Amino acid sequence: MNETVLRDLGIFEGILQHLRVSEPSSLLGFRVQPARRWRSSPIAQRSIVPLWECGTVLTYFDQSSATYRRCSLEGPKTDWFSYRSLQAALARLFIDLYEDELPDEEMLALAKTVGFRYAERLITESADLNREAYHVWASAFPQACEA
Repeated sequence: MNETVLRDLGIFEGILQHLRVSEPSSLLGFRVQPARRWRSSPIAQRSIVPLWECGTVLTYFDQSSATYRRCSLEGPKTDWFSYRSLQAALARLFIDLYEDELPDEEMLALAKTVGFRYAERLITESADLNREAYHVWASAFPQACEA
């Protein structure tokens, strides 16, 4: 892990510390694991900065397009998202944590630690949505965090 490059991309110390220690029982333990498996995937041939993995899923910065992306290491040609800002990629991560039922208080504290500025908004906006409205909102929310 090249911490200088990650810092240049805006990765906060809270995530860097988590990646250094990588405690499975931490709030990020499952969703944010040190990026290691990507080296044995075809994506290793591309110009990327791996940010973190979750099993065989990689979140990374694509240097050629200056975008934050996520893909399966088993099929890296198809990106699951592509955002212009780290805040949008963090929004997707926090939606995953919200769906994992991370308590609001823990989510807010974690957001402060990792530099995610939109956690309160995520909690407020998603709280009373029905299933269909939630899926529409969850698809659009990260892009609303691009600014």
